[in-house]
Amino acid sequence: MDEPVPKRSVNDTLLHMELSVDSGVPVYGVLKKSVLIELNNFNIISGFVPDSMHSIDLGIAKQFIKYWVDSKNMPYCVHDFEVQSIDTIMKDIKVPCKLTRYSRSIRDRSCWKAREHENWVLYYSTIVLLQIPRLGNYVQHWSYLVKAYYILLLDNISFEQVCEADHLLQLFVALTQYYYSTSAMTFNVHQLLHLSQSVINWGPLWTHFGFGFENGNGKIVRQVKAAKGVVHQICRNIGMSRSELVLKKFLKETDPNSVILDYTEYLESKECWKTERTNMSRYFGKGKRPTVRWIRELNLSDSAFVYQKMIQNESLLDFIVLSSTELMILN
Repeated sequence: MDEPVPKRSVNDTLLHMELSVDSGVPVYGVLKKSVLIELNNFNIISGFVPDSMHSIDLGIAKQFIKYWVDSKNMPYCVHDFEVQSIDTIMKDIKVPCKLTRYSRSIRDRSCWKAREHENWVLYYSTIVLLQIPRLGNYVQHWSYLVKAYYILLLDNISFEQVCEADHLLQLFVALTQYYYSTSAMTFNVHQLLHLSQSVINWGPLWTHFGFGFENGNGKIVRQVKAAKGVVHQICRNIGMSRSELVLKKFLKETDPNSVILDYTEYLESKECWKTERTNMSRYFGKGKRPTVRWIRELNLSDSAFVYQKMIQNESLLDFIVLSSTELMILN
């Protein structure tokens, strides 16, 4: 029973497909032929790449948060007052400005995006869970996944690092049943055993996870402006965008001073409404008058405004008071 399970091969899988067609029942989990075997240069085994965005961020992260927060009378469950403590810690954490989404309350986790779950796994989870000492063994178990996930997302990964990540994932999967029972052995948990080989075959996880495709889906959805003729709208708008790129490339090579080129640059530019800009910063949101308390504490003038956010030195800051001096610069 301790011998490793042999990996599927292309030839064996094709044979299982043939046998399943003849018998009408699955053979080693294979039922009938896949149309994908007709594709040239497509490997039916290694051609299917695990997507860490769905399997870890939207899969395992959600699964284990549910165990910790929603479970009752289990050794790994977190009490209500501890959830409040977790929220307090997460709000106090100062994260790098490079993170595309900042932390929200764990009570709002049903609204978290995939990036928020990824941030939870990589940056927040072990820190906040370690504040609950009785969860020590469970945090140690969870840290195996966190470290392996971090390694497999690096820009450059050595073979030794891949082996280390694979060992950590093996430990995580093996101990999941011990700590959380057999019901926790989901497909996403099993899929962790294939992540390291996927990195060997296709590169770091970020080269083939789903974020880029989801971003592309968002761009496609934004091409729809009316309820009728959705497919035609998408094709027309994407076709126009591609034509614009071709035209722009042609003009740069033949007539770089063309006013048409200026127009294509204008079409590609993005403007953010409800912002104010100075030489050093950009302020976001509709400016509001500060309260009497802020006027007194900061010694503000009557012409001061309050903005929700600002970007300064490539860092995003919250709740900014714009002084009258900077307002003069704007005007």
